[in-house]
Amino acid sequence: KAIDPRRRAGLEEVGAPSRETKAAFRTLVQGGPQGASPADSIVVVRYEVQNGDDGEREMAAFPLVTSESTITAQHVRRQFPVPGRFHFRFKAPSLDGSFGDFLWMDLCNDAETVPMWRGDICMKALRLPDNADAAREFESVPNSTL
Repeated sequence: KAIDPRRRAGLEEVGAPSRETKAAFRTLVQGGPQGASPADSIVVVRYEVQNGDDGEREMAAFPLVTSESTITAQHVRRQFPVPGRFHFRFKAPSLDGSFGDFLWMDLCNDAETVPMWRGDICMKALRLPDNADAAREFESVPNSTL
């Protein structure tokens, strides 16, 4: 069966899964993450670490376990598997189909809802220096939606 060219482009962009990704999903298949209950849902978070070591720069993924109906940046931050300080940028669909159907979005604060991209959460994690100023949080725009 032929793969839709748009889907093929998305697969090529992601690349082959890393060792960490394979290990995380092996754990998921063999009994689920620790602390998960039947009421929890699992969302795949695909990420790329920027300004990291060579091994961290390749696309990887982890299963995010949540019992919430919406996922916030704080949920992602709590379960992010790479140690350190990061600024997250999330892939979101463009509302009018421009820019290749997606754009990269910075959230105002960790309480903001994370956008989904084709059923997953896709993000770039910019590693921040340990001595960088504390992150500033801004108020969300009222009634804003993606």
